[in-house]
Amino acid sequence: MELEKIFSNDKTLIAIILKHDFIKTGVSFITEDYHELQIAYISNSVGHETIRHYHPKFERVITKTMECLIVKKGKVEVILYDNYQLFVKSLVIVSGDIMLFIDGGHSLKNIEQSELIEIRQGPYNQLMDKIKF
Repeated sequence: MELEKIFSNDKTLIAIILKHDFIKTGVSFITEDYHELQIAYISNSVGHETIRHYHPKFERVITKTMECLIVKKGKVEVILYDNYQLFVKSLVIVSGDIMLFIDGGHSLKNIEQSELIEIRQGPYNQLMDKIKF
């Protein structure tokens, strides 16, 4: 499975996994335009050029913290919960997988020695951006 979308019982999108074996030519956004954190997969041939550009300042409203995990090395069990803190699914991500947490909650447990890269919006508020349950 190259791309997996995980939904709660009430059809809320909880997470997206871009598996290490995902292959598609061109630019493929795995997130929707309205998601507050965007991920694209880009695969172009030798000699392809992206036209020079920049991203001007643009004020946005961010309503929640989304996290993206990249598994650099290892194997990790991910347990997903819905917005009511109820269990949705348990799964394993491995080296090269990318997981975007969109809604609900989650926990992680290393199955092997692992190295992860986490990406999230900022600035991060230690008191408001993480509630343990």
